[in-house]
Amino acid sequence: ELKSTLRKLSRRTGMLPAEWKLRNREILLMQIRNSVASERPRLLPAHIRLFLQLFVPTHRLGVVAKSAFSFVLVVGVVLGSWITTGSAAVGTLPGDLLYPWKLVTEAAQVALAPDAATRVKLHVDFAEHRLEELTRLPGRAGRNTNEHIRVTANRFGNEVRAVNKNLDELRGIAPSAAVAIAEVVDRKMSEYDRLLAAAKPQLSQPSSVAVFEAGNLIDEAGARAVEVIAQKHAEGLGSVSESLVARKVGERIRRVSERATAVRGELTQLANSGGSAATSSLAAANQVEGSLAEAKELLGKKDFVAALVKVREGNDLVAEAQKMTEASGASPENFRDVSDTASSSVESAAS
Repeated sequence: ELKSTLRKLSRRTGMLPAEWKLRNREILLMQIRNSVASERPRLLPAHIRLFLQLFVPTHRLGVVAKSAFSFVLVVGVVLGSWITTGSAAVGTLPGDLLYPWKLVTEAAQVALAPDAATRVKLHVDFAEHRLEELTRLPGRAGRNTNEHIRVTANRFGNEVRAVNKNLDELRGIAPSAAVAIAEVVDRKMSEYDRLLAAAKPQLSQPSSVAVFEAGNLIDEAGARAVEVIAQKHAEGLGSVSESLVARKVGERIRRVSERATAVRGELTQLANSGGSAATSSLAAANQVEGSLAEAKELLGKKDFVAALVKVREGNDLVAEAQKMTEASGASPENFRDVSDTASSSVESAAS
């Protein structure tokens, strides 16, 4: 019966205009779409309750909600306390309650650093923190102050060592970026050297060895930064100017020459007092000028990398000779032991 009716309708509609059939077909399809859209299921509160009843038993719902709320609360407290405690620990000194948190925060920043360039900048900043602490500690009362000074000087040295290590890893980055970072390190190390020299008279004798090592590490980091600049220039990529490299190498030569002059003056006074080790140390210190003369000659030839090798040789001789001047402030027994050690070290360095 349905088929018969449809056939009759088909014969009748065949006589209708095609335009009228197309228009009414579109109207009919639109009505179908609207009716289907209105009948789509919606997520109602009753559906949520049904889901919870089926998959989360009612007697456990409170436990689940309480656990979720506790988790959110703990995360918020931890993040909030991290920020608050980290801010409060910024100005602390060794021996303060929050000082370990300061060190932990710095270590976390280094661990999360994406590359060597970022790590260099972080270690330069943290070295400045240790140096600031070193200058503030002598005015602080406490029986452990001398030990805190020694430990802080060692930590400062460790930060500078980390600067050196990460400078060696800058070869893979763009020359302009590597040179910019090396210039920052060179400038900062010169600043740290002045600050350390100003703080040195206030520091106690037990920390003198650590402070002496810190001074040598500063010179090493500054020299290494200039070496990075010279190496980038030697690669011939055109982004490092010759005048910049020549100026930096000249500054390193003057720096070592000034140190050698100061050490020679102190060793001369010790030698006049009858110290045989001081006499041999003075002879080694005098050899520094030979290395620096070669460095100046190579600088004139624009062989910057070779000039820096000679600068490093002179710097090593000065460091060995300076051990004698550092030992002069110790007790006679310690002075004698350190003098013997310094004498043999200087002889090896000179040879």
